[in-house]
Amino acid sequence: MKYLWILVLLAIGGGVAWRFTKQAESAERASAPLAPLQVRVVSPTVGPKVQKVSFPGTVRPVDLVTLYARSNGFVHGLVVDLGDRVKKGQVLAQLDAPDLAASLAQARARLEQAKATLTLVRAQHERTKALATSGNLSPQDVDSSSLKVTTAESDVATNSAEAERLGALVSYLTVRAPFDGIITRRYVDDGALVSQERTALFDMGTQSLQIDVDVPQWSAGQIAVGDVAEITTNGKATHAKVNRTAGVLDPATRTLKTELLPEPGAPLVPGSFVHVIFSIPREDPPLIVPGSALSIRGGNMNVVAVTTESKVHLVPVKIARELGRDVELIGELTTASRVVLYPPASLQEGDAVTLAPETPRAL
Repeated sequence: MKYLWILVLLAIGGGVAWRFTKQAESAERASAPLAPLQVRVVSPTVGPKVQKVSFPGTVRPVDLVTLYARSNGFVHGLVVDLGDRVKKGQVLAQLDAPDLAASLAQARARLEQAKATLTLVRAQHERTKALATSGNLSPQDVDSSSLKVTTAESDVATNSAEAERLGALVSYLTVRAPFDGIITRRYVDDGALVSQERTALFDMGTQSLQIDVDVPQWSAGQIAVGDVAEITTNGKATHAKVNRTAGVLDPATRTLKTELLPEPGAPLVPGSFVHVIFSIPREDPPLIVPGSALSIRGGNMNVVAVTTESKVHLVPVKIARELGRDVELIGELTTASRVVLYPPASLQEGDAVTLAPETPRAL
């Protein structure tokens, strides 16, 4: 029994000694300085002198109009149909309005009657003036006769205006092409009832095309009349020249309305979607770094740079343009800077680091 207690005491003493030894080793490791963190770095590269930017565009005829009925009536005959090429002034359709024709005939009859009345009143007025000169009539009689002449002239003018108005409406019964172009849509059939300025008859566009594109604000100031852009659609490429711009940004979309004229014979179809690629020269292109070098701290975007003393320096930056894997940055960086890739959040200003062996970037 005595030897058993001795063994128990020896075991307890050994355990206590081992524990104190481990605690001493842990304290020694904790008090030892930490080795600097090893990081991978990359140097920024200068962006291209010519920046290529692509925007969506829409092809459409230079002139595209919808022709409406200008008089009430019925479609008496359609002369053209979808896809027909027409000349300016060519008859497209004929409308029939019997009531309008009758009204025009009445107006012309009233006009002729007013003209005959005016001729008679003028002759009477001349006789009245002659009798007044001989003293047989008073000045009041001359004034009354003059008023009759003025009234008759007014009736002629009123009836003439009404006849011209109805004549114009009758002329609108013949629908003519406002310019050379193509019928892109027909809305009515023979016999259809049409209403003045409400019923659409045809859509018509010119054969010459233009491309509409909305240039965002960040590029609007670099687009000018005369610039040439590359146009791609369905794997085919052509070119177009900037014909005009709105000159001001649309306050709703912050974009610049821009019109381009494609080169003759370009394989473009009206209404199609195209890519409009502008080549914009840059005097001071921004630097390019991988997107993995960006970090956000305190709500601000920055990159972690390594100084010549192998210390960490946080550099505030702004993104000029995203390029997919890479980004163009604006900030106090140079091509000699060393930017940390995938910077851990634990890195703080002034921390010491070591550089990992450089590996070539995949292209």
